[in-house]
Amino acid sequence: MNVLAWVHREMADIEASVRLGLEGVRQGQEAKSPEPGMYSRLHLAGQYVALNELRLAEEQLSEAQRKLDENLHFKWRIAIRLDEEFASYWLATRRSEKSRRACRLRARTGEPHTVAQAYRLGALAYG
Repeated sequence: MNVLAWVHREMADIEASVRLGLEGVRQGQEAKSPEPGMYSRLHLAGQYVALNELRLAEEQLSEAQRKLDENLHFKWRIAIRLDEEFASYWLATRRSEKSRRACRLRARTGEPHTVAQAYRLGALAYG
Protein backbone atom coordinates (compact mmCIF):
# COMPACT_ATOMS: atom_id res chain seq x y z
CA MET A 1 0.00 0.00 0.00
CA ASN A 2 2.88 2.34 0.80
CA VAL A 3 4.29 2.00 -2.73
CA LEU A 4 0.91 2.92 -4.21
CA ALA A 5 0.76 5.92 -1.89
CA TRP A 6 4.22 6.97 -3.06
CA VAL A 7 3.23 6.59 -6.74
CA HIS A 8 0.22 8.85 -6.20
CA ARG A 9 2.44 11.33 -4.36
CA GLU A 10 4.78 11.43 -7.38
CA MET A 11 1.78 12.01 -9.67
CA ALA A 12 0.67 14.90 -7.40
CA ASP A 13 -2.55 13.09 -6.46
CA ILE A 14 -2.26 14.11 -2.83
CA GLU A 15 -5.75 13.07 -1.78
CA ALA A 16 -5.25 9.49 -3.03
CA SER A 17 -1.74 9.41 -1.60
CA VAL A 18 -2.94 10.30 1.90
CA ARG A 19 -5.89 7.88 1.66
CA LEU A 20 -3.57 5.03 0.62
CA GLY A 21 -1.09 5.96 3.35
CA LEU A 22 -3.82 5.76 5.98
CA GLU A 23 -4.90 2.41 4.54
CA GLY A 24 -1.29 1.20 4.80
CA VAL A 25 -1.18 2.12 8.50
CA ARG A 26 -4.45 0.26 9.07
CA GLN A 27 -3.25 -2.82 7.19
CA GLY A 28 0.01 -2.84 9.15
CA GLN A 29 -1.96 -2.76 12.40
CA GLU A 30 -4.25 -5.56 11.31
CA ALA A 31 -1.33 -7.72 10.16
CA LYS A 32 0.44 -7.10 13.46
CA SER A 33 3.54 -6.35 11.41
CA PRO A 34 5.17 -3.04 12.35
CA GLU A 35 7.28 -2.43 9.21
CA PRO A 36 4.50 -1.73 6.66
CA GLY A 37 2.73 0.58 9.07
CA MET A 38 5.98 2.37 9.86
CA TYR A 39 6.71 3.16 6.22
CA SER A 40 3.13 4.33 5.75
CA ARG A 41 3.43 6.60 8.80
CA LEU A 42 6.65 8.10 7.45
CA HIS A 43 5.02 8.65 4.07
CA LEU A 44 2.02 10.31 5.71
CA ALA A 45 4.24 12.57 7.80
CA GLY A 46 5.92 13.83 4.63
CA GLN A 47 2.57 14.38 2.95
CA TYR A 48 1.21 16.27 5.95
CA VAL A 49 4.31 18.50 6.04
CA ALA A 50 3.81 19.26 2.34
CA LEU A 51 0.16 20.11 3.06
CA ASN A 52 1.23 22.25 6.06
CA GLU A 53 -0.80 19.98 8.36
CA LEU A 54 2.00 20.06 10.93
CA ARG A 55 -0.02 18.70 13.85
CA LEU A 56 -0.92 15.61 11.82
CA ALA A 57 2.69 15.25 10.70
CA GLU A 58 3.88 15.42 14.30
CA GLU A 59 1.36 12.74 15.32
CA GLN A 60 2.64 10.36 12.64
CA LEU A 61 6.29 11.06 13.50
CA SER A 62 5.70 10.63 17.22
CA GLU A 63 3.97 7.30 16.70
CA ALA A 64 6.72 6.16 14.34
CA GLN A 65 9.36 7.14 16.92
CA ARG A 66 7.50 5.20 19.60
CA LYS A 67 7.20 2.11 17.39
CA LEU A 68 10.87 2.25 16.42
CA ASP A 69 11.66 0.76 19.81
CA GLU A 70 9.79 -2.42 18.85
CA ASN A 71 11.62 -5.38 17.42
CA LEU A 72 11.90 -4.32 13.80
CA HIS A 73 13.81 -6.29 11.19
CA PHE A 74 15.10 -3.25 9.31
CA LYS A 75 15.32 -0.82 12.22
CA TRP A 76 18.41 0.95 10.85
CA ARG A 77 16.66 1.65 7.54
CA ILE A 78 13.51 2.92 9.18
CA ALA A 79 15.59 5.14 11.49
CA ILE A 80 17.15 6.81 8.43
CA ARG A 81 13.72 7.56 6.92
CA LEU A 82 12.43 8.77 10.29
CA ASP A 83 15.33 11.22 10.57
CA GLU A 84 14.66 12.47 7.03
CA GLU A 85 11.01 13.11 7.79
CA PHE A 86 11.84 14.76 11.11
CA ALA A 87 14.30 17.04 9.27
CA SER A 88 11.52 18.11 6.87
CA TYR A 89 9.14 18.62 9.78
CA TRP A 90 11.67 20.70 11.72
CA LEU A 91 12.24 22.89 8.66
CA ALA A 92 8.49 23.43 8.33
CA THR A 93 8.23 24.36 12.01
CA ARG A 94 11.21 26.73 11.71
CA ARG A 95 13.56 24.62 13.85
CA SER A 96 16.37 24.73 11.32
CA GLU A 97 19.17 23.91 13.79
CA LYS A 98 17.59 20.53 14.54
CA SER A 99 17.12 19.98 10.82
CA ARG A 100 20.77 20.84 10.05
CA ARG A 101 21.96 18.43 12.75
CA ALA A 102 19.79 15.61 11.34
CA CYS A 103 21.07 16.32 7.83
CA ARG A 104 24.71 16.15 8.91
CA LEU A 105 24.08 12.78 10.55
CA ARG A 106 22.25 11.42 7.51
CA ALA A 107 24.99 12.58 5.11
CA ARG A 108 27.43 10.30 6.96
CA THR A 109 25.52 7.12 6.08
CA GLY A 110 27.12 6.88 2.64
CA GLU A 111 23.92 5.58 1.01
CA PRO A 112 23.45 7.66 -2.19
CA HIS A 113 19.73 8.42 -1.85
CA THR A 114 20.07 9.30 1.82
CA VAL A 115 23.10 11.51 1.21
CA ALA A 116 21.29 13.33 -1.62
CA GLN A 117 18.21 13.85 0.57
CA ALA A 118 20.38 15.09 3.43
CA TYR A 119 22.09 17.66 1.21
CA ARG A 120 18.77 18.81 -0.25
CA LEU A 121 17.26 19.31 3.21
CA GLY A 122 20.51 20.81 4.49
CA ALA A 123 20.47 23.39 1.72
CA LEU A 124 16.95 24.36 2.74
CA ALA A 125 17.94 24.48 6.43
CA TYR A 126 20.85 26.80 5.72
CA GLY A 127 18.62 28.84 3.44
